[in-house]
Amino acid sequence: MTDPNEVYGKPWSKSQNAFVDNTLVQGDNVVQSVRLRNTIAEINAGKTLLAAVADKKYRIIDWTFIAYGGAAATATAVTLLATQTSAVALATIAVGGLTQSAVVKPDHTNCAVLADGASFVANDEETAITIGKTGSDLATCTGIDVILTYTLEDA
Repeated sequence: MTDPNEVYGKPWSKSQNAFVDNTLVQGDNVVQSVRLRNTIAEINAGKTLLAAVADKKYRIIDWTFIAYGGAAATATAVTLLATQTSAVALATIAVGGLTQSAVVKPDHTNCAVLADGASFVANDEETAITIGKTGSDLATCTGIDVILTYTLEDA
């Protein structure tokens, strides 16, 4: 990656954001985004969305959930899971909000997040981000698209 000082022609502080090589750099952390298509069978079984990385920890910045191929049904909720000392649900999305093509973000009525902004803090090092469900198996829709915006930070 290009040195931000070379791009901006002046000293760059790691406390500042900068665009370098068309990538948003947030201090030492690069903001990344990934779109993952997840079938209901994968969600029912539990699926790793972001694999654990040695000496790194994930900080989720934002997410989007979109049901495709029908509305989600029968399960109680779809969950975005991480580890913060113990297993936590960063997001719990009631299936009532996962109608076909509806966009569910952290501030959506059917989305519960952790208290005091804890859904957006750095998770434990060398742990994965996964998707799962609560209650009965998810049914009716073909699957759920998940778009994650995150940083991968030094432990």
